[in-house]
Amino acid sequence: MNISLVIPTINTEKTLDACLYSLNKQLEKNDELIIVDSYSTDKTLDIAKRYGAKIIKKRCNRSAARNTGWKNAKNDVIIFIESDSIYYDNYIKIVKMRMTDAKISCMLDKRELYQPKTWVAKTLQEEFELRQNNNFSPKNAWILRKKVLREAGGFDETLEYGEDIDLGIRIRKLGYEIFFEKKAVQYHLGEPDSMTKLVKRTWKFSKNMHKFYIKNNNLPAAKIILFLTAVVFPPLLLIIFIINIIRYDNLSLGYKIKLSFISIIRNLIFAIGYVL
Repeated sequence: MNISLVIPTINTEKTLDACLYSLNKQLEKNDELIIVDSYSTDKTLDIAKRYGAKIIKKRCNRSAARNTGWKNAKNDVIIFIESDSIYYDNYIKIVKMRMTDAKISCMLDKRELYQPKTWVAKTLQEEFELRQNNNFSPKNAWILRKKVLREAGGFDETLEYGEDIDLGIRIRKLGYEIFFEKKAVQYHLGEPDSMTKLVKRTWKFSKNMHKFYIKNNNLPAAKIILFLTAVVFPPLLLIIFIINIIRYDNLSLGYKIKLSFISIIRNLIFAIGYVL
């Protein structure tokens, strides 16, 4: 089996070399590496050329870049790669083994933080582990067969954020099951490692999710209620805090407190950003 890797890029020289190095040594003959670049002005393209990537230049967002990539791919199995992730040594081998099963058409890999050092990063890593447990039901997929992408219509190019979840919704409506492969691990370099970065990222995310929620008739009422609760009834935050602590029963008290704190801050920032 051969696969095609599709990577959207724009000025990603800081992380792309590590990403491609982790993948290049795993590629076999007739595997394919496709870079869809939105006219980077740094050394992104020099790095891509060094690894023998097929380069397509197109000024577009991530959704359009991914669509351009898979539509120009020669292989049936497409892996959408993040330019700011490092991939586990046996990542591609594991994906190929799973995708030889004709019953599997869509799959999600496991995401972890790369060498988390700060308390924020370590807490987010714990959150990833809790979310990606044995009962985890994926809402999106980064490994897909072309026929699924064609049937679903690919990524919605009007969406800047939530495009993967939106595609996942359409895939499941078509009757496909999204499998989770916890042994195929990507280590994400782009996760926030401080509260300042977490707040900035959440704020940006909240300001760009309107189209997704409107399209999928899923306005985040709970987030708005949480925002109003925090403004009108601050004492109720204590109740929310306690509920979160009870919910994370497999963690130490320290991690329960940290994870609950991050969860509340993130929800509040998201709600404020979305409402304003």
